[in-house]
Amino acid sequence: MIVDAVLGVSCPQASIYNIITSIGQKVQAFKSFQLSHVKRTRNRPAHILAQHAKNINNYVTWIEENPAFFESALAQDVLL
Repeated sequence: MIVDAVLGVSCPQASIYNIITSIGQKVQAFKSFQLSHVKRTRNRPAHILAQHAKNINNYVTWIEENPAFFESALAQDVLL
């Protein structure tokens, strides 16, 4: 859905229209780009970060070490 919207194959939902439009404008700066869909079950670390980010209101930076909740997701992802 999102990949198709960025590639112009489908129209984005109204709730993400501005984000998709912004992505489309930014990728124009590259000579080429490639997007691919990865199922949530195959990219658990990204899904966990997205869920965590929904509850953050301020800028967050992790230097040198990742939070424990993310480290365990990364470790499991490497084993798959």
